[in-house]
Amino acid sequence: NIQSGKLEVWPGMSLSDVLSLAEDGDEIVIADPGLYDQQTVVIDKSVTILGPNAGVSATDPNRQTEARFSQGFEILAPNVTIDGIRIQSTIGTSNGIELASGATGTLIKNTVIRGSFAENGLAGSHGVLGRGQAKFDNVSLRNWSSAGLIYEGELTFDDCTVSDNRSGFTLQSE
Repeated sequence: NIQSGKLEVWPGMSLSDVLSLAEDGDEIVIADPGLYDQQTVVIDKSVTILGPNAGVSATDPNRQTEARFSQGFEILAPNVTIDGIRIQSTIGTSNGIELASGATGTLIKNTVIRGSFAENGLAGSHGVLGRGQAKFDNVSLRNWSSAGLIYEGELTFDDCTVSDNRSGFTLQSE
């Protein structure tokens, strides 16, 4: 957007393509609800991603139609913020959000991370796979084989809804 200086993603565009143009510190706005990337979105820059439901709790009944991503996010960079989107897994999706060990200072808020476990029984899928450091605030994690698998790092969950998963959180070393 020339006036605001923010990068925008509109239906039919790819967040991954916009991320390739982004620089550390950029704000990316998902402008409208709709289906976006259908492959894993890899975030390798310190950016803020704001969806149409930024600032609206994942459990708020007044939430608008979602900007949906169907194959999860892999966060490699530090200081990433994601606010107000829906990650809706499809058959074969391994994880909703995967945090690499270098992903520190991550903030995931007002985001729905929905698995497909109830539909297909896929074992081994995780709402969150953690190796980094992140805070989850007003997030909904549902329908995963496991809500989360934490290998290392520090994950904090504030005012989150975790339900209808085969299991809760697992701590495990690699």
